[in-house]
Amino acid sequence: MKKIYLVLCLLLSLYYQNSVAQSKSSLQGKIISREGTPLSGASVNVRFNNQVAGGAASDDAGNFIVSNLETGKNYLVEVSLVGHQTIARQIAINSGSNQVTLVLTPSATGMQEVVVTALGIKRAERNLGYAVTQLKSEEIATNKTINIQSALAGKVAGVDIGESANGLAGSKRVVIRGISTISTSGNSSPLWVIDGVPISSSNFGRNNDAGGGIDYGDGLSMLNPDNIESISVLKGNAAAALYGSRASNGVILVTTKTGKSSRKDLVVELNSSLTNSRIVDMTNWQYEYGQGRDGKRPVSQQEALVVGASSWGEKLDGKPTVQFDGVERPYVAQKNNPRNFYSDALLYTNTLSLSKNTDNHNYRLSVGQTDSKDFVPSGVYKKRNASLNASTRFGKATATVNSMYMIEKVKNRQNIGGNVHNAHYTLIHLPTNLNVLDLKPGYLPGGSEKIFTEGAITNPYFVIDRMYEEDTKNRLVNSLGLRYDILD
Repeated sequence: MKKIYLVLCLLLSLYYQNSVAQSKSSLQGKIISREGTPLSGASVNVRFNNQVAGGAASDDAGNFIVSNLETGKNYLVEVSLVGHQTIARQIAINSGSNQVTLVLTPSATGMQEVVVTALGIKRAERNLGYAVTQLKSEEIATNKTINIQSALAGKVAGVDIGESANGLAGSKRVVIRGISTISTSGNSSPLWVIDGVPISSSNFGRNNDAGGGIDYGDGLSMLNPDNIESISVLKGNAAAALYGSRASNGVILVTTKTGKSSRKDLVVELNSSLTNSRIVDMTNWQYEYGQGRDGKRPVSQQEALVVGASSWGEKLDGKPTVQFDGVERPYVAQKNNPRNFYSDALLYTNTLSLSKNTDNHNYRLSVGQTDSKDFVPSGVYKKRNASLNASTRFGKATATVNSMYMIEKVKNRQNIGGNVHNAHYTLIHLPTNLNVLDLKPGYLPGGSEKIFTEGAITNPYFVIDRMYEEDTKNRLVNSLGLRYDILD
């Protein structure tokens, strides 16, 4: 009888130990709005006796799960989401199913009022002492451009974007609330800050000659619009307190994308776009008077060369008239010259990104391709870029790394302004009775220019086929960060 009693005690002891070892359960739930809409990206933190017991983030359907919780205990569950009030609930974990539905209420400071300030700090707009406007990624990438500064045009009040006729991938000029200085050496451009790192937006153009030089672009062409999460424009003088005197003309903060916070699995994204641009208005030309001077047309090849860029001749009447090459052609208007010279401009972009987010790790890796063909024939732009944005959390500390690399190659950047080697300048001075196609190929068999005038104006086809320039820019920007939450 004693043996049977001992065996029963042993079995009961083993059963109790096995029950204790398996007394783990999970908490499953859904985060919704007051209207019942699932909320993704909400942070769920579970605590017991002020110690973190687990955490999760809600997915696209608002669902979350926190595993490895001990049964029979009451846990404090905190749920937070930007633009909503944080809630806290005491929830008892049972051995069976633990299902909860948690409702978040929008906070008095709406999501549209939360902006990024210095060092990536998010503040409520109404609590700032200066004016700020923020653009989201959807607004930035709507109209793809080579230079991200063009994306601000018409979207931020008080910000003027200088879209000069400065050639393929030329620099842009951004001014916030007007020019602050009238000196020739003054600079009214704002300070650009990318993920907390001030970036130079200086123009890389060479010194202009008497007529104009070549614009080699600025330092912001390296940015890929598909990698940008938001752009904040700080307008007030108080914004200078964040970055010093360099920010006296305002600050433009660029925040790049990180891993998707609402997803736990690997996210692969491919963004592609193709833009075809065409010059529509080509009608602002005179078609009444032809080549010549003092109201007379040329009567010899030499006279045609002397007045090659002059349109002060007789009224067009269709009579055969000698031209620059000694050939007589009808004295009529050539209305298709602009369309025959210019071509359609194409902009083709591709961005492939990989991102992943876990409780303590977050990363986003992307590679991009941008190819463009200019309105001027033979103008080609190619850009390749790669970026990495990663962070890891250990305890109360968070380490971040941001790295961007860009290589940009451009062929046949045009001279600008009144430079005699500017193909646009030549075209507008071409007499209306000369056919631009007769200037092809722009050079003679020996390689010298096919001249149509003795004036200081270059054959446009000679410019694009024999005078083009090629340049390459490489740029690498790295930043490391370490943040410690002393109040957490």
